Amino acid sequence: MTTVTFEPMNDAVPPVAAAVSTPARPLVGRASILLIAYMALMQGFGLLADHAAPIIGIPAAVAQPVAQIIGFAGAVLILAATSLPLICTKTFWLGESAPTSRKRMTPRRALMLIAAMLLIQGIANSIAMLLQTALGSVGVQLKSASMEGINGMASESWLMVVAVVLVGPLVEEIVCRGLVMRSLAGRGRMFALTTSAVLFGLMHGDVLQGLFAVMLGLLLGYVAMEYSLMWAVALHCVTNAFAMFMTQVVAKQSTEVAAVIGLVLIVVYIASAVLLFRRRAAIREYIAANRSLRGSYVGWTSVWFLLMAVYFVVAASAGFSLM
Repeated sequence: MTTVTFEPMNDAVPPVAAAVSTPARPLVGRASILLIAYMALMQGFGLLADHAAPIIGIPAAVAQPVAQIIGFAGAVLILAATSLPLICTKTFWLGESAPTSRKRMTPRRALMLIAAMLLIQGIANSIAMLLQTALGSVGVQLKSASMEGINGMASESWLMVVAVVLVGPLVEEIVCRGLVMRSLAGRGRMFALTTSAVLFGLMHGDVLQGLFAVMLGLLLGYVAMEYSLMWAVALHCVTNAFAMFMTQVVAKQSTEVAAVIGLVLIVVYIASAVLLFRRRAAIREYIAANRSLRGSYVGWTSVWFLLMAVYFVVAASAGFSLM
């Protein structure tokens, strides 16, 4: 895989001007192949671990999260071996060392990023509820089969919580932002951000989870690009921890307690929306300064990208059923 480093931010010279005009279709094709390989390896290692568990006498409650962790770890280790010189560099994890190459994380910026993450979660939940209601009115039920499975296993074993909150974010950031997004940066940062976010959503193979993954992928991509991959890992961990808290703790509270927490979250969502609205000019300037090269999105017609889309449609069909 061709390694493409992120260009340093420079207000005088927009990053897109320094982008390398690599043909879009093969660029997206290679990124899609990388993600397909990761998914295949993860499933393969997971299935091997899951089938080996009964043989060596590991209980099912422990075997499933262990299989998940082994799947994550095995896939990323093999992929990392193909890009070892890159992954072993300080730049891969912390970004360029030049003062102008990346932004410095501050408590205020960290809070703003968490606020943006919470707002994304709120928007995704609202869209999911509207979609479920609309489909329910015509007798179709839509649910997140993958999240129901994860939440069920998390209730039985703390190892699944570790897999979701720590192992999963680390591995997914290495692959999706560290390798995939970086490989796409040759045609501009916005192209790398949007394409890697869409691939991240398709990878989940779930309508409700995929919707959230695309929106979150844009934010995590921005953090990885402007701050560092380690900050993207940290924010991803916070995101998954919040999701676990909502499903494993808040959902089990009394109606009154859940209502109070819900009201608090609504206030947080509104405050987050106000913060982002006040930053709208800066957001527009960032998009304009980091626009994609002309013809970049033709890359989405790559056979391998379309194969990812087909996978998503087939896998997501499991979430639909007649009521």
